[in-house]
Amino acid sequence: MSDITIENNEFLRQFEVKVSDSLARIEYAEQERKIFLTKIHIPDTIKDKSFEEEFIIKVLEFIESKNLRLYQPPLESQVLLEKTNPLSIYYLSE
Repeated sequence: MSDITIENNEFLRQFEVKVSDSLARIEYAEQERKIFLTKIHIPDTIKDKSFEEEFIIKVLEFIESKNLRLYQPPLESQVLLEKTNPLSIYYLSE
């Protein structure tokens, strides 16, 4: 999967990519100039590790282009996130 195009659905607060009849999305919350990535959903029909990585990279590039700061939780929370949230490995360090 190459050169995907993400859409920022501000109303639903999620980044989206349409692939065939499926919709992959990353939900977020935004506060001031900070953004919190909260949930990722990749449908089984497009479950592909390379697609997932490219989608996340595109979202991170979008966040950077808008001069937003990606929220990185405190270290104690990161331990829990690593076990429960697939996005946790993609948090940017300051």
